[in-house]
Amino acid sequence: MHHSASLKIVMKSASDYVQKNRYISGFYKVGSLEILKRKLPPKRIEEFIEFEVGILVYFFKQLQKRKKLKMQKPEVLSGILRSFFLVCFHKEDLGEDVFKEVKDFYIEMISNGLTRAGKS
Repeated sequence: MHHSASLKIVMKSASDYVQKNRYISGFYKVGSLEILKRKLPPKRIEEFIEFEVGILVYFFKQLQKRKKLKMQKPEVLSGILRSFFLVCFHKEDLGEDVFKEVKDFYIEMISNGLTRAGKS
């Protein structure tokens, strides 16, 4: 299987999961995340973001060591992936009739743009 195909599968599965998970999607659909951000101390929010980004950075560094991803700052790769998931919570804003195509096109662009040619 090509590296890009593997990444597409992961992105599709993960995006479907976060969209269907009522707890995760609930934060974004009703603005609960914004309320939570206002109530939590800024230091706590910063720690959470650093933790989340840290996991992704580690993951991307491992894939880069194995020559499966293009060389780019892991923090940039993390930002690309995190921004993709934010898009997944804006189905109504983007248009429900085209959302699946938009999401699939994002997955295609990101997976093809980030991976190196070759097979896993």
